[in-house]
Amino acid sequence: RFKEIMYDTLHYELGQPKRVTTAAGPFTLQKIKQHGGVCADQAYYAEHVAKACGVPSVYVVAKGADVSHAWVGFVEARGRRMEWNFDAGRYDAYQDLRGNIVNPQTGKRVSDGMVGILGSAMGAPNEEVLATRAAARAVNRMNQRAWRPGNDIQLDDRGNVRSARAGSVEDQLALLRAVLTDNAGAPAAWNMVREIAAMSGMTEQQMDTWTRAVMQLAGRRHQDFAYDFLVDMISTVNDAQRQHEMWEWAFNQFRSRPDLAAGIRFRQGALWSQNNNQEYAWLAYKDVADRFINEGPMVVEALSSMGEMLDRADKRDQLVPVLEDAARRVRRPGEMGTQFATQSNFYKINSMLADEYERMGRTQQASQLRQQIGVRD
Repeated sequence: RFKEIMYDTLHYELGQPKRVTTAAGPFTLQKIKQHGGVCADQAYYAEHVAKACGVPSVYVVAKGADVSHAWVGFVEARGRRMEWNFDAGRYDAYQDLRGNIVNPQTGKRVSDGMVGILGSAMGAPNEEVLATRAAARAVNRMNQRAWRPGNDIQLDDRGNVRSARAGSVEDQLALLRAVLTDNAGAPAAWNMVREIAAMSGMTEQQMDTWTRAVMQLAGRRHQDFAYDFLVDMISTVNDAQRQHEMWEWAFNQFRSRPDLAAGIRFRQGALWSQNNNQEYAWLAYKDVADRFINEGPMVVEALSSMGEMLDRADKRDQLVPVLEDAARRVRRPGEMGTQFATQSNFYKINSMLADEYERMGRTQQASQLRQQIGVRD
């Protein structure tokens, strides 16, 4: 359904008004089908056709190196399992970028990895899902010091531990590990692991165990979810060198995902900046600018962070050669209207460079550069 909507090429390439919005009448699915649209309209159409057929579906969006893109996710049957499919309308350039979805209950953005891991529970037996939720509640009671096993439960010998868990961190993590191994699609249980780590309740060995467990249980198929979990876990480590080493390990886990790998480098930059090691912080941001310049929007943020560092050190003039190098390496996008072209790394990096030329009094260079990228003074 996504690709059956005719693409409005004149709007995308020449900036002409979209036919679907200029045509008379309200914005409806029938109107999209009649007049076509861009990816946002294609995704909206496919999402709501799915819902009309009783198929769970979501609208997904991501920002690439050149332009944002929208596609659709939906639940499909794969043999006896039900899983989320996020491939419909997802072009090759966006396969390795985080897809974002608005949670209709909270209005907050979540990753397609979070939705995907929730979907993995659809194929689990109901008793496993309930057991995982129950374990999360039990661990929460342990954390709240409201766990009184002597008064609350009666144990028998049928599959139970011989004595009630006392509520120690070791007991809590053992219970969570047992249920998540059976059913990893339970964010409530993963959130309890996060909470234990945030309370500084984990040993170094337990931290290593759980960072590896999320990659084993969720990381292969739901990388965005695993990444978010690791960010929360590793950020609780107080020792800067130890945290840096864990970020390096995480970077290698997501090396094939430029958006996630860049996110880890940003956190390393912030870590060393907070610990007064500006050299290491600079190297982290520079690695993003060098490695991912044509992979996604993260390079613009990295260059901005480098500019802020130079500004604080009263060395702002040194930003110009950094931006000139980036401007030489960034890819110019294909033919597209101004509203799309201005989203590209090419436009933003060159605009940053023109602004720096202007700041240094090199107004003629700034004017020439702006004309080259299609911006009038």
